[in-house]
Amino acid sequence: MISSIQREQNRVATRQYRHPHSPTEEMKKYAVVFERGTASYGAYAPDLPGCIAVGKTRAEVEKLIAEAISLHIESLVEHGDPVPDPSSEIEYIEPLTVL
Repeated sequence: MISSIQREQNRVATRQYRHPHSPTEEMKKYAVVFERGTASYGAYAPDLPGCIAVGKTRAEVEKLIAEAISLHIESLVEHGDPVPDPSSEIEYIEPLTVL
């Protein structure tokens, strides 16, 4: 069973994004993985390769990854590249006991 501390340490959150050129387009949510290091926090969006952020605190990295997602998608749109649809899923798996 996963403890609440492990859940918090491995929590995956979503960030919402509305296409800048289409305010009526449905809001998309991208999975974000947060990792706590020894001196900082990191975050990345699996569906947006290269979209990462690092901050001193969890709150800081949450703000930075939200900005990074927006800028990443804005760059894709400006360059005429496709914006990937969110497709990542998360589930907590308890390790099997090895005898």
